[in-house]
Amino acid sequence: MEAVIKIIAGLLFLFLSLSYLYRPAWILKINAAGRQMLFNDAHVLLFRRRWGLLFLVSASVFLYAGFNNLAYQAAPSHRSSYWDLQDAYRSLRVHHYKGVVVRCQEILKREPDNIHAWVLLGTAWSSLGRKDQSRQAWKRVLEIQPDYVGLTNRIFPAAELENVPPETGSDRAGQDPTSKKKDRP
Repeated sequence: MEAVIKIIAGLLFLFLSLSYLYRPAWILKINAAGRQMLFNDAHVLLFRRRWGLLFLVSASVFLYAGFNNLAYQAAPSHRSSYWDLQDAYRSLRVHHYKGVVVRCQEILKREPDNIHAWVLLGTAWSSLGRKDQSRQAWKRVLEIQPDYVGLTNRIFPAAELENVPPETGSDRAGQDPTSKKKDRP
């Protein structure tokens, strides 16, 4: 309803602006009816461009806001996963793991193969102490992207998975990721 009111107000301001700019005779007729309340002839004759531009800007703002609200109301289910992932990462940073789980599950309802949501979900469940659910999430990560670099032996021991490839993309494959030393020949 709010969008319709904005669109109607925008159309009214558009009519007034175009009347002020191109049909001042119409405004004089409207002015004759409302002369005592709002307008006088001096405003129409001397300040018509200012009033016209003011109404044109007002019309633009109201029409934009109205159509923007209509577009948002028409497609509320197409919410971007980007913002949900941002909320999930923010919750993870402040150790609110249940919030991470809720947001990731919402994302996965819309996009079942979103690897970022699965990684966050596995991390949150691991932090909550739900190791079985964490393992399921990490297995799903490996199904989506078998060479996922973020999977280390510390987070998910390779002995618990079958056919898990060693960490790729790193010259320290198989080492503890917190160690600073590199194997040198």
